[in-house]
Amino acid sequence: MKATEKQTLVTLEDARSYLTSLIEGGLMFHFDDGAEDCLGDKLTPEQCAAVDANIDNISRIEAVTAEHGSPLGLAMQIENQLAAAKGLPKPN
Repeated sequence: MKATEKQTLVTLEDARSYLTSLIEGGLMFHFDDGAEDCLGDKLTPEQCAAVDANIDNISRIEAVTAEHGSPLGLAMQIENQLAAAKGLPKPN
């Protein structure tokens, strides 16, 4: 899954897959700040708009908000799991 392309995200697994690709692509940011503000030096405006749209879609997935509070909560969990799998300290 390409983090910089608009995706159809409707399930918790879709959200996990997308956020994992965002993290592994070095594109993690605080979602409240918006992709353009945080990633504008790495991505085109169109790519930033796609990232923001994907995060908005994830925020509408009931399982994400019920289990993790927000897309950022899920992303932080994924970051911690990826770090643990690599034997690294938790990033947050």
